[in-house]
Amino acid sequence: MATANPLQHRLLFERFLSERRSSLPDIDIDVESVRRLEVYDRIIERFGTDRVAVTGMPDTYRARHALRDTGFALGIAPQTVDKVAKSFPHIRACDITSALAELLELRQLAAEAGQFGPLWELGEGLDAPATRHGDAPPCGVILSNRFLLERLPVQPTPGGQYPMAQGDKEDVEDLGLLKLDVLGVRMQSAMAYAVREIHRVTGKDIDLDNNQQVPLDDFWAFKLTQGSDTIGLFQLDSVSSSVVLRYASCRSTCHASTVFSRPEAKNRVMLPLRAAPEPNALAARGGG
Repeated sequence: MATANPLQHRLLFERFLSERRSSLPDIDIDVESVRRLEVYDRIIERFGTDRVAVTGMPDTYRARHALRDTGFALGIAPQTVDKVAKSFPHIRACDITSALAELLELRQLAAEAGQFGPLWELGEGLDAPATRHGDAPPCGVILSNRFLLERLPVQPTPGGQYPMAQGDKEDVEDLGLLKLDVLGVRMQSAMAYAVREIHRVTGKDIDLDNNQQVPLDDFWAFKLTQGSDTIGLFQLDSVSSSVVLRYASCRSTCHASTVFSRPEAKNRVMLPLRAAPEPNALAARGGG
């Protein structure tokens, strides 16, 4: 377990402490990406399969799959169905008829569209209501009491290793179930690999949580981040992080800036930096 303590740096997440928050809090567990399934196994071992399931990830129809399944159901020759399906780009099933009308590469197929009967409309209709198959997402784990299976339909994952809910994360949240996000972080695996390689080559053991070996107030580390020279650095290489770090150099600690730069669906925003300065961090900035 990591020894990082947000309280030590006065990083209080008010959105989880607010009485106005009606939804359950996010519970994220960052683990090595190559060992993520070990955590799944440990959770199931601890609580049992009658209390644990992974969330589902429905795979909805795209145009090519929708046309293939619909064409086979209509009895169209397999080679013809395959040719028609491969003519379409990788688009959603709901865009089949509009693609026929608008895309130049489908002009010849559009001229022959009438001979395929209701293929286009039926294929397009599979977009929303139908799920082609389900798969396990890379992180979601549901943890409940022993009545979980009475409230939620569950099936094995495609590989058969874990029980999987027949619903996605939104369905799980709507039911009020507690969801853990077991996030596999490749950088943690890279760090663990580096530590093992250093031991193999030099015989030295490095403890990343030992402040004597990896000091949290390292002068050159702060110097690097204050200059926004963070390309390739874990959690600090985005444009928004670069802006926040430059702003934080005189207003807050570099620790805080890694927390308050949050990704959004279409853009990135910078939230106010509210953590108080730390004496050690300020001393490092001054070269002391």
